[in-house]
Amino acid sequence: MRSLQLAMTLLAKDQGSKVLRQTLADVLKQTNANKKAEEEAARVREQSAQSGIRASRTLQQEYQRAANAPVCAGDPLRTRHPARDSANAGCI
Repeated sequence: MRSLQLAMTLLAKDQGSKVLRQTLADVLKQTNANKKAEEEAARVREQSAQSGIRASRTLQQEYQRAANAPVCAGDPLRTRHPARDSANAGCI
């Protein structure tokens, strides 16, 4: 009777430890997957930020070029266009 009880206790502990080992392995696997996903998300955020910065600088340069463009006669938008007569000779 005593050996049966001991055998049952050892069997329960052994099967319990298998479950715990499997659970630990699953937790580690999920942790590594989460870490990789976070690293990828950080990389995408960095690329997006860099892209936004480049777009902002490009837009700023366009505004600067437009502000420095010569005003063409009869052109309310201050845009450059080919010269059509001597009055617009400087508007290229």
